[in-house]
Amino acid sequence: MATLLYRKAVSHCLYCRPPAIATFDGLHVFNPADLSKGELLGLVLLATLIGTALVLCLLYELLKPVLLAKKALQVYFDQGEVLKLPTDLRDEVGSLLCNVAYSIKTFESRRVMLEEIAVRDCLSGLLNRRAAEERLQQSLKLAKRNQFPLSIASDRGCRLLQAD
Repeated sequence: MATLLYRKAVSHCLYCRPPAIATFDGLHVFNPADLSKGELLGLVLLATLIGTALVLCLLYELLKPVLLAKKALQVYFDQGEVLKLPTDLRDEVGSLLCNVAYSIKTFESRRVMLEEIAVRDCLSGLLNRRAAEERLQQSLKLAKRNQFPLSIASDRGCRLLQAD
């Protein structure tokens, strides 16, 4: 009877159980049946955390081109600068980056065209009144700051006036 009680006490002792991981020829063999519920839960939690960290790293790598496209659009619309995007990729992300680069290039060319239309007279090609006044103000400020004399002449305007 004493031997039976001793064996029960020893079998419930954490220190007397055989190890859950055994080594055979340098290879670690794991037997989950030898772990307690708490140890198994801890091991599963650790594996879940490691797996989640790896998935998050992979997702971040997958999102890099999308974030690059977002940044290029944001910089263009906020600062007017055109960032160079990689267009040599041959997958869906490459297609997205090509489309973003094309859109930025198209927006920029149309912006320049509209800006030119807004400051020039369509018949004569001369600056319109608003643009001419702005350029005159800029030239006056520059001449005053650098103490240069300022002369205003327009060969095209004289010909236009003479033709009328």
